[in-house]
Amino acid sequence: MKTQRLRCAATATLLIVSASGCQPAPPNKRPPATSRSDADHPPAATSPASAPTASIPEPPPTDSIRPDESPRPPERPKRPDPTWTVFIEALDEKADADIVSDWTGGNRLEIRSTNVRKLRIDFRELNRRLPDGAPKRPPWNLQIDGQGIEITGRRGPWVELTRNDAGAWSVTGPRPPLPP
Repeated sequence: MKTQRLRCAATATLLIVSASGCQPAPPNKRPPATSRSDADHPPAATSPASAPTASIPEPPPTDSIRPDESPRPPERPKRPDPTWTVFIEALDEKADADIVSDWTGGNRLEIRSTNVRKLRIDFRELNRRLPDGAPKRPPWNLQIDGQGIEITGRRGPWVELTRNDAGAWSVTGPRPPLPP
């Protein structure tokens, strides 16, 4: 009788431990043998059919968003504000771009760019921003990223510059007017 109670208690403990997700100790330690043989007693049932089954909650994935955090949209890359130089296209659309443009005196203009494939120079806006006494008409000597380009003014009030894959700039628009 005592052995049967011990078996029932061990079985109940095993069920609770199994339902809680813990691994039971290996069955190398058995209760002390009694004078009765195990054949005299039927083995105890491991799980009665009417016993409730416990569900073990799964831990949340580690990359899940906490309830106090809202998902953020991907940040858009920064683009330069238009001045007399207007950003048109980036070399890498996912990276930030920047244009620094200066009048350096006389008829000299300097432009330093980062991640810019195409830009426009608006000479009407340049004339509005130049200080009194500065030249308002071409020709302009442009230094763009260390490369010198002479702007004659034949193309009109603005020019478009494009950087090729090797890094060299060229005037790409607009087409100069045809002579009469």
